[in-house]
Amino acid sequence: MNKLAETTEVLGGELPVEPASLLGQPAGAGVPLPVDAPATGRGALHLMAKALFSQGCRSVFLPAFICESVVAPFSLLGFDIQFFPVDLDLQIDLDPVITQLGGAAMAAMLFINYFGFAPRLSARKRLRAIAKRHVVIEDCTHGSLLESARPAVGSIGQLVFSSLRKYLPLSDGCIVINKGNLHLPKPGPVAEAPAALRSVAALLKGSFLEAGREDHDLEESYVKLFASAEGMIEKETESSACSAFSRQFARRLNLREVIARRRANFRFLREAFAGNQRLRKLAAPLLQKLPEGVSPFSFPILVKEGRRDYVQAALRELRLFCAVHWRLPSEVHAGQFAETHELSSRILSLPLDQRYGSAQMGEIVRRLAKLA
Repeated sequence: MNKLAETTEVLGGELPVEPASLLGQPAGAGVPLPVDAPATGRGALHLMAKALFSQGCRSVFLPAFICESVVAPFSLLGFDIQFFPVDLDLQIDLDPVITQLGGAAMAAMLFINYFGFAPRLSARKRLRAIAKRHVVIEDCTHGSLLESARPAVGSIGQLVFSSLRKYLPLSDGCIVINKGNLHLPKPGPVAEAPAALRSVAALLKGSFLEAGREDHDLEESYVKLFASAEGMIEKETESSACSAFSRQFARRLNLREVIARRRANFRFLREAFAGNQRLRKLAAPLLQKLPEGVSPFSFPILVKEGRRDYVQAALRELRLFCAVHWRLPSEVHAGQFAETHELSSRILSLPLDQRYGSAQMGEIVRRLAKLA
């Protein structure tokens, strides 16, 4: 580790849990997770794929900008998977879907509200038309479904889901809304190991950050625990139920504070890019407008061609951990989806979540500017 990293606050990465947050009065109304809530978004999709398969559905349309965990539940059951394009503005092209659905007896499609933002109005109208004849699954795993009294997403799909561990400090838990007549099976028993590992890792990270000093052994411990838990989740081929710990902790969360901070941090980063030419030479924000009801998942930027991996690695050395959403599964071929592959090769997500205020946002900008 370099000398700079030894004295620099860790920013980004998995959400921590501060031990004090488990005590005292709840901070807000929280999230009422039912006993039979799936543990993960992948698990929810396993249940949906099984239900569709039992009804005779064998074909599903998925956006080409996608992660492997969304594809896996359908490929495991042998679905005919067809992808549709996503452009450099994160907008979906539904023309291939509508053309091929015309002759399909029964098919399903899934779309993603990327980073908590719904597709543009014209696409939403077409999605609603598709939902009148076919099963539409709406992926709200990037948030905006629960945080607002008037959510910006979740109104189109007959099946809607949101994996809470992606944007809340929970080890597991997924909300599923079934607005159609498809009967979903129940998840299996709780998978104790990954839930326990993630809970311990989040508490260790919370303690590490709260101490405000370097403890490389402690840091290495929580990083390894998070990675081990994620490896277990990626290997799951069945759905398991959410842990009791997450169901209890979810009730303590203040969702109004979550959306308020995320929106304020989004505006901070947007204004930082608008006022800094050096930043704009390095990368361009993918999202500019912030509609009502949106609780941004992160601040995605499009890094200059060929520099994304370098920038991600350099920021890691500066103790700023930025995710890539996503590296595409092998089924999405570059020859067919060139623009989606370019998006995947250039996108980088800057953290803006509820643990941070303007001071941390300013530090993120400062570290990014070092590379410009």
